[in-house]
Parts: sequence; structure tokens; C-alpha cells
Amino acid sequence: YLSDVVLNVLGVSLIALVIPIMIYNIMDYGWARFICVSFVCVLCSIITIVFVGCSKMERSFLLNKLIVVLRRISNVKY
Repeated sequence: YLSDVVLNVLGVSLIALVIPIMIYNIMDYGWARFICVSFVCVLCSIITIVFVGCSKMERSFLLNKLIVVLRRISNVKY
């Protein structure tokens, strides 16, 4: 459990925080920094979770679900 779950989560967290922390330190205080860091943090987290935190089978499952959702959206008639 420790190596499969805890270390995986810790690794994903550390990798996902690198770019947002860099942006946080570079930008001046304000709403622009808040919005930029928030957006980059979410984006980095998603990318890191998919490519580092998920197994090959889990990535395949996510890709198939994404394809199903995109097909449903593209077939919506207004």
C-alpha cells in the first residue's frame, strides 16, 4: 500500500507543484497571479495524474471515456 499508493500520490504532488510554484515566485501579487497559478496548478495536476499517476490500463480507460463524452457532445442537436 505504501509504495503503490502513498509514494505515487507524493510523486504526483511534487511533480505537479513545480511549475505553479515557479509562476507564483515570478509574478507580482494580485488577481492575475491568483488566476494564472490556479489555472496552471489544475492543468499540471491533470497532466501529471494522467501520465505519472495512472497505469497504462487506467490511461486507456480514461481515453475511452473521453472519446465517448466527446462523441455525445458532437452529436447534440440544437
